[in-house]
Amino acid sequence: VIAGLGNPWPVPKQSRHNLGALVVEALASTLGLERDWCWHWGCLSWICWVRLGEQSESGEGVAAERGEEGECPSVRTATSVPADCHFALVLPSVPYNFSGFAVRRALDELGAQVEDLIVLHDDIDLSPGRHSLKAAGSAGGNRGVRSVQESLGTDRVRRLRLGVGRPPTGGRIPAAIMTHVLGQLEEDLLAQWCDAAQSGELAKLLEIP
Repeated sequence: VIAGLGNPWPVPKQSRHNLGALVVEALASTLGLERDWCWHWGCLSWICWVRLGEQSESGEGVAAERGEEGECPSVRTATSVPADCHFALVLPSVPYNFSGFAVRRALDELGAQVEDLIVLHDDIDLSPGRHSLKAAGSAGGNRGVRSVQESLGTDRVRRLRLGVGRPPTGGRIPAAIMTHVLGQLEEDLLAQWCDAAQSGELAKLLEIP
């Protein structure tokens, strides 16, 4: 289960705080699944199933053919998970700092465990364009991550930290940090991660075959 943290409307979609969600959307687009998102009231999230079909001639996995346009699998209960579902992409549609509720409920609906989860989120302690994989540990002041850890009752949550850097001035002042993360995401930074999705680099980071 790959979950991308972000803020719903009215926070601008192209904000730094939405980088995790935007990268997950880029991954879905690369797999040809940008129109396959389905809304799930039970976890207040958008979920996209990823089924892997037969091997391509290059030996790389390819996304299986989608159903008819508008057709969405029902995931009201964990028993409805498709047998050929390889993994799921999840976009919580709740305020960033309260992401834990949605992520926990999504895992419940999918019949998944904490060990199956990887969370993508922005990180001010990494320079823009840098990234870091983390298997456990402190949220580092990120309230969205802290919410996920508290809701799941563990800090052993795998994460892909996506650097957005600190504000040029007042880098330790909460108000300055809030303004920074809610500010406009740099186009080249988003393009870097879209390119990573298209090239397969992101899939390798997430250990997607």
